[in-house]
Amino acid sequence: MINHIIIAFIVMLEFVAGRDILKIPIQKDSFTGKEIIYDIYTPNLPKSDSKKLIILIHGMTIAGKDDEDLVFLAKRLAKLGFEVFVPEIRGLKNCQIGYEETNEIKVAIDTAIHLYPDHKTGVMSFCYGNGVLLPVFDDEKIAKNIDFLIIWGGYASMKDLLRFNLLGYYPVDGKLIYSEPDIEVKNKYINQKYWYNFLPQQSRKEWLNALKTNKTGNLTGAQKNTYQFLKNTKLNKFEEYYNKLSPEIQNWLKIISPENYIVKVNCKIIFVHSLRDTLVPYQDALKLYGFANKQNNKPFILPIFEHANLELVKIGIADVIRGFFIFYMFILTLVFI
Repeated sequence: MINHIIIAFIVMLEFVAGRDILKIPIQKDSFTGKEIIYDIYTPNLPKSDSKKLIILIHGMTIAGKDDEDLVFLAKRLAKLGFEVFVPEIRGLKNCQIGYEETNEIKVAIDTAIHLYPDHKTGVMSFCYGNGVLLPVFDDEKIAKNIDFLIIWGGYASMKDLLRFNLLGYYPVDGKLIYSEPDIEVKNKYINQKYWYNFLPQQSRKEWLNALKTNKTGNLTGAQKNTYQFLKNTKLNKFEEYYNKLSPEIQNWLKIISPENYIVKVNCKIIFVHSLRDTLVPYQDALKLYGFANKQNNKPFILPIFEHANLELVKIGIADVIRGFFIFYMFILTLVFI
């Protein structure tokens, strides 16, 4: 036990230093199955009766499984004794969040379970990856084989995030606070194929042309409503325009809202969020935690990182000490899970 506590502390120091301190060889293997590419990180450690597997589901990043922070994290988790299984979710790599990405994740988790049938299995997902992961728990065959879930940078309601990332307003304690929307993230929202992929082929072309040229003459009433919603800049029009969205779009937005699926998760859940997250406010993690079954740890709210990455923020020494203590407690929770 003391050895585990020491290893956890050294691994935590590696996050501070951004480099290796603990010299444990990590073997990386790759393979392709069912059109998904996987990386597996295996630590060269003494054999243990406790076999643990963790599946990492990346967020919307064009680097996919090769994201620098994700690779760094995967190696640290391996040093903690986990086999680390990292699928590349093509849709998330293309910054899409919807049904197809959920199906990819189902295939990836099912593959991992079949490869490691005797391991205690957990999933760690990041940011918008949580939105397409949580619907997987509708599948009882997969859900019963997941022993723990780590939600890092998660959110509860896609509607709230749309208001925040399109207009800059987010509800906190019954009030709306404002923060300038991130243009890159806003464009990722606007460019989701799920706004139009249920339309006939010709209508899709007209929709994409309207987004590019701002000419809406060829759009139908439903398409114009969607365009109006995405291009709106007035907070007092948000609810009105949201309610005019087509049933297909509203159903998609409900499916990628974790608040609608978190109650179906019966395994242990660990919530992690950055206090200074400017893309997904940490209050959303607290909101999602409130919907979850109550056997879970209180959320680890970290003041040291930005968003769902490992970039350290510049803060006072007291916050640094407090932040790394919280992070160390999170690492210990993983070690003894």
